Formats: sequence, C-alpha cells, structure tokens
Amino acid sequence: MQNDILTVANFETVLAWINGETESEPAVAGMFVSRLNEKFITRKLNGADAETGNSEQRPRRSKLALSSIVAEDYLNKISEENKVVSHLQTVSSMNEPSSSSTIPDGSSKEEVKDEKAGHADTTDGNDIDDLPPAGDEPVLSEREKARMLPRSEDGFIELGMDSVNIAAALTWWWTGLDKELNRNKKWSVNLVMLALYLAYGHLLAQRNTRLTAEHPQMWRYGVAFARAYNKMTEWESNGQACASHLEKEHPTLAEMMKGILAAIAEKGITKTSEKHRSGGTPWQRTCKKYPDQWSTVIDDKLIHDWFAEKIEKKNSI
Repeated sequence: MQNDILTVANFETVLAWINGETESEPAVAGMFVSRLNEKFITRKLNGADAETGNSEQRPRRSKLALSSIVAEDYLNKISEENKVVSHLQTVSSMNEPSSSSTIPDGSSKEEVKDEKAGHADTTDGNDIDDLPPAGDEPVLSEREKARMLPRSEDGFIELGMDSVNIAAALTWWWTGLDKELNRNKKWSVNLVMLALYLAYGHLLAQRNTRLTAEHPQMWRYGVAFARAYNKMTEWESNGQACASHLEKEHPTLAEMMKGILAAIAEKGITKTSEKHRSGGTPWQRTCKKYPDQWSTVIDDKLIHDWFAEKIEKKNSI
C-alpha cells in the first residue's frame, strides 16, 4: 500500500464530506481514515516510549505527515478555522454503513421529519417508513455479504473488522485448545500478532478480503498490528464475548482462525514465527525495501501473492 493516500487533497475531500459540504462519501474515505489512525496509533506509541525512557522496547516509528506537511500542524490549522475533525478519531467509522442523513430521493431525514410533522398521520397510528416486509429481504451468504462491502484502492474487499476484537477472540480460542496441543501454555503477544497476521493473509489470498480495517506493519521482530498491540489490556477481558460474536456472525471465519491456532500449536510458535520472517516473506521483503523503517505498512499485494502461493502448496503456516 502506497503512502500517498495521506495527501492534503484527500484530507480536504474527506473533511468536506464529514462537514456536510458534499453529499457523496468519497471513495478514499475509509482508506484515508484507516491509514491516518494507524499513523496516529504508532505515533502515540512512540511518544509513550519517550516519556518512559524505554526507547529500546518498541521499534522506532515513522513520522506522521500528510505529504510534506506535518499532520499535527495541519489538523491544528483546520481546527483554528472551526472545521470539525472529531470524526477522524476511529478506524471503523468509515467502514460501517454510511450514517449520512441523505435518503434515496435526495431529501434529508430532517426534511422528511418536518414534512411529516405538518401533516396528519394517515396510518393506523404507527409512524413507519414505507418499507417492504422484513420477510421479503433476501438471505445472503457470508460471501455475498462480503461482495457488497467497499473495496480498497488495490481492489480488495474491506471487511473492516476491529483488530482488537479479533485479537481478543484469539486469546479465548487459544485457551480453549486441547491442553496437550497447546502444551497448557498461556497466550502471548507474539502468538496473537502471528495468528492475526496469518488470518489476515489467508483471507486476503482466499477471498481477496482484508480482515481488519488496520493494515499489518513491519516491526523489528515480525509483523504486528499497532492498534491491537496498543489495546492488549482489553484482549482477555473481552475474549469470550468477541469469540462468541464471531462464531455467530462469521462462523466460517471463526473456524478458519481456530484452525490456524491449532496449526501454530502443533508446529510451535517459535518455528512458525521464524518462517514468516524468513527470506521471501512479505515481512522480509519490506525490511529489505525499507531498512530499519519500523512501522512501515506491508503491501497487501505482497501478502496476497505470498499466501496464495503457499496455500496452493499447502505450506502457508
């Protein structure tokens, strides 16, 4: 994924839509907010290192910038002009169905509400929209639902799940593995980051779908998801709830991730981790292209192609 998504032009386009100056959601909105959030998280982590003096504990972060303009300065400038930027605080907001107040005929919800207020209700007392009965709605498969989701600039389907919730579910499933299989070991950060990356790669290769709104990054000791890493205190407390939600809403995906955990347990965490840092892997190729530039986003195309080849050879884990 190229870094030119964080441009001033894209920022102003997204901001104009958020402020209601334009009606249609920009095609770059979801990716822009996702990338900006990733940069924001990694920059915060870098700041935390500076405050605690533990500069060696985490990889050095790349500088947050919109093209050649430092992002913080630009955001401050916009704030001074009374522009609203609070909606840029989360990754997931742009990946959910649009919350725009515009309805199909071009009118706003507020206008429709005012119009109804000035007329007598001609229904049986229930103020309802003129929608078809719920029973007439088609039942869509997981694959059909995925096809309806937005796509990234590379053409991949944006499933847009929160990496923190996926990480939490992985801790729960790992604990539930057969004790002889996981050797009764408690989950570790290394295990969760590895399993999350393998799930991301398999889904990307098999369904051309990005699992999380967050992009995996090149860290010193392997692939990592900065947002999930930053929220690791929430993993265990939310593990059961997140696992249950995924099993109900995305059963096929949940089974795939359970299978990945079982495969890691059987092969060994250390051995599996070393394989995904070896020569030719997306992590190693990114390291070679951007030496020591830790927190660089790993290109989805690299991940897709590597996993597609390994899956075909039954050697992806």
